[in-house]
Parts: sequence; structure tokens; C-alpha cells
Amino acid sequence: MPWARKHTKLLFLQVIIYTMDKYVFSYRRITLWTLLLLCVLSFPGLLSAQNGKSSSQLKKDKQKIETEIANTQKLLKKNESNQKAAVQQAALLRQQIQNREKLITNLNSQIIQMEDEQEQNQQEINQLEKRLAYMKADYAQVVYNASKSRKPKTN
Repeated sequence: MPWARKHTKLLFLQVIIYTMDKYVFSYRRITLWTLLLLCVLSFPGLLSAQNGKSSSQLKKDKQKIETEIANTQKLLKKNESNQKAAVQQAALLRQQIQNREKLITNLNSQIIQMEDEQEQNQQEINQLEKRLAYMKADYAQVVYNASKSRKPKTN
């Protein structure tokens, strides 16, 4: 009956592979199936008949299997905590992006305000330069008129 055992192993592995292909979309399912497949491949005796083993050997195998199950459970919990940390990190990154967008908006508002102030200052400078030019012309006229009135008349 060795042929039947091999045939059963192959059929079992085909079922596992088909099931893994069907549920490949979930990362957690992939991890679970990978761990299950590793357990199955690590213990080839699981698929064969165990009638020839003594009770002490079966107890040892049971302890080994329970240890493996506990280890895989620890790995799953660690993986879950890593996923939670990744989700928290993604939320923090989103918050940081939003804060930076607010900062950019604030800086753009400051730039617009400064440009408006610069334009107002330039207009004031232009008005003051026109007034200065007018005052210079007026002063020149006053000086000219004053110098004309002071000149002594020669007879």
C-alpha cells in the first residue's frame, strides 16, 4: 500500500495548493497557509499511517506539534502587531502630509500678502517721487524769482 500513501500525499498537497491559489488575495491568509504548509512538510509522518509508532513516540510528536503551533501563534501575533504599527505609521504620515499642506497654504498666503505690501509701497514711492519732482521744480522757481528780485539794477 505504499502507492496509496504517496497518492494520498499528492492529493493532499494538490488540495492545499488549490486552496492557497483561491485565497491568495489576503496577506494574512497567505501567512497562515504558508505556516500550515511548512508544518505539513516538516512532519511528513502526519500524512502517513501512524499505526507503527509507540505511544511514547506519539506523545513526543504531539508535544512537537503543539510547540510548532505555539510558535506559529506567536508569529501570527507578531505579524498582527507589525500590521497595526504599519497602519499607525500610515495614519501619522497622512497627518504629516496634511500639516505640510497647511504650512504651504499659510506660506502662500504670506507671499501674497507681502507682494500686495510691496505693490502698495512701490505705488507710494512713485507718488512721493512725483511730489519730490514737483517740489524741486517749485523750489527752483522760487529761487529763480528770489534771485531776480535781489539783483541790483544797474543804471
